[in-house]
Amino acid sequence: MEDDAEAYKQMFYDIADNALGITSSVRARFDHRKIVNRCVEGVLRHSLLEGRVDLEQDRLGRGNPSFVGAKHVAEIIRTVAVGVDGRIGKRLEDELQEGVLVENTNRFFDTLLAAFPQLAEVADGELEPEVLRKTSLLGSTTMLRVLAGTYHALTEEEWQDEDIAAFFAELEPYTAAPVKEASPWVSQIPEDIFTPGASAPTARRQDLKRLTETLRAWALHRPAWLAERELVA
Repeated sequence: MEDDAEAYKQMFYDIADNALGITSSVRARFDHRKIVNRCVEGVLRHSLLEGRVDLEQDRLGRGNPSFVGAKHVAEIIRTVAVGVDGRIGKRLEDELQEGVLVENTNRFFDTLLAAFPQLAEVADGELEPEVLRKTSLLGSTTMLRVLAGTYHALTEEEWQDEDIAAFFAELEPYTAAPVKEASPWVSQIPEDIFTPGASAPTARRQDLKRLTETLRAWALHRPAWLAERELVA
């Protein structure tokens, strides 16, 4: 029976590798050759995600009732583990532990809930994800990945979760979307990563890295405007 199950799994993997119609979200749930994908089911039970993850679609339209897609959950697991620009090669595949990755990712989501009241409202069922996407940067899967990268970077600096949550909470007044010309996301971030009227940063790989590095720098060396709340959202 086990041999049959493995044969069916391998058949799915072979089909998924060659079928254009299978989305990355579906792959993330069923292709268990990668440790990140094997961790997805454990993270889906977090209060922010349970019942709010699109298990099939990679792109979430404004009216999609889901908070994120399974693909985005896998990306966040990877980012919490190795950073926004990190890769999990064969050596890390063998060294990383599924339980640890699930626990660390759930701690990241706990940190978000502690820092951002709007996300706590989503977890409590008081705010719909599609409304969040229209009104907050926190509805952007790209922004969530940047926050995951920042979380990883600060844990590398041996920050505790409560300290990271306190820093994220300082950013909360500036998370309204779409962003305005005077927003620090426009005036304090280089390379046009944010533009006025945008509800998310650009998703280019180099921009994700620059934005994550900027947030890390803000955390380690608080700019005066952040400490004094001088800039409008």
